[in-house]
Amino acid sequence: MKTCIKCSEIKEYYLFVKDRNTCKVCKNEYRKEHYKNNYEKLEAYRKEWDKNNSEKVNEYRKKYRKNNSEELKAKSKEHYKNNPEKVKARGKKYRENNPEKIAKHYLIAKGFIKEQITTELIECQLLITKTNILWKTSHN
Repeated sequence: MKTCIKCSEIKEYYLFVKDRNTCKVCKNEYRKEHYKNNYEKLEAYRKEWDKNNSEKVNEYRKKYRKNNSEELKAKSKEHYKNNPEKVKARGKKYRENNPEKIAKHYLIAKGFIKEQITTELIECQLLITKTNILWKTSHN
């Protein structure tokens, strides 16, 4: 048995943080409070760490997506079901802000290999897309 220095309760050894005099419950409460009070600082640190360790982060995310693909698909479907307008608005905004990426993706879907796609080809696809949009809006 051991006494916690925060809550002063006497508890079993396994309920304490290893090599510390604070119980796990008190430590968790402290961590939550610390995170809430220092959110901006901790988030900036995390973003900087992610930036400096992008290979590790990308590898972890890739592995996570592979191991949890079914769960992620289900969450995505549920999110879309609960927020269709929000998801559509985000997609529309992305397409407006990244027309080159959309054009490149479309070309890949048509069968082009990434190495074959040039700037001129992307510009042509952008013109085709704009023409199609104009045609659709004028004929509706």
